[in-house]
Amino acid sequence: MKVKNKDLRAINSALFSLGNHQGDISKRWAIAKLARKFNDANELLSNQINKLVEEQGEENENGQKTLSPLNEDFLKLMDLDIDIECSYFTIKQLEEYSPNVQELVALEPIIKEGDD
Repeated sequence: MKVKNKDLRAINSALFSLGNHQGDISKRWAIAKLARKFNDANELLSNQINKLVEEQGEENENGQKTLSPLNEDFLKLMDLDIDIECSYFTIKQLEEYSPNVQELVALEPIIKEGDD
């Protein structure tokens, strides 16, 4: 599936949250395996952001390099897609994990509606 870079962090956090409130170890393990793919992608994105900060960042009053959230290359990077090898979730599949509303909102980019 293709996922926007800007959605990665929220999806990753929601998957970890979803896994953490599962009582059944097999459900936690299934979510952990999926979350790892998103975590790896998020790490790759973080490395690219750090590279941008190093190359284009400006020192703030504390002497740390920062990058404007309006930086053209940063915005372009966040708007790009990344391929992650997994299938979209259906609502029926997610139902067994009892996601809360916050998790559903964060997972929306990887939920396929219909065809339950």
